[in-house]
Amino acid sequence: MKSDKDRENHFANLVRKAAGMSAGGIGILVLLGWALPLPLLTSFGTKLIPMAPSTALLFLLLGFALNCCLPSPQHRAKYFVGMCIGLFVAASGFLLFLSSSAGRYSQIEQLGFSISGTIDGAPIGNMSPVTAACLVVSALSFLLTLSSSNDKPKRSVVALVFAGLLALASSLF
Repeated sequence: MKSDKDRENHFANLVRKAAGMSAGGIGILVLLGWALPLPLLTSFGTKLIPMAPSTALLFLLLGFALNCCLPSPQHRAKYFVGMCIGLFVAASGFLLFLSSSAGRYSQIEQLGFSISGTIDGAPIGNMSPVTAACLVVSALSFLLTLSSSNDKPKRSVVALVFAGLLALASSLF
C-alpha cells in the first residue's frame, strides 16, 4: 500500500512532467510555426503578438530539463545537464531583459528566421522585457529545485515562492 509521501511524490512528478511537456510542446509548436510559416502557431491566435523564436527555444530547453533532469537529480550527468540548461536560460533571459529594456534587439534572437515588423508598436520576433524577466525567474526556480535536498529544504521553499510569483505575474498578463 502506498504511503501519503509516495502519493505526494507521484502527484508532484505528474505536475512536473505536465509542466515540462507543456513548455517543451509550446516551444516546438512555435518553432514549427516560424519554420513552416504558420502564423497561428507562433501566436496561438489572430492579432496576437507572436512568440519570439528565442523564447520558444528557451521554453523547449526548460521543458526538456524539467522532464529529464529533475526525476533523479542525484545522477551526476542529469544534474550537470540540468545546471547547464538552467544557467544558460537564466543568463540568456537576463541579457535579453537588459537589451530589450534598453530598446535594443539582436538578430540572434530570431534564430535565423527572417522576421520583421511590429504589432501595436512591439517588435515581432524579439522577446519583451517582461517575458525575459519571467524566464529568469523560471530558470532560478528550476536551479533551486535541482540543487535542493533534504539537507537544504529552504531552496525548495524559495523555488516554490519563485514559481508562485511567476504564476501570479503570468495570470496578470
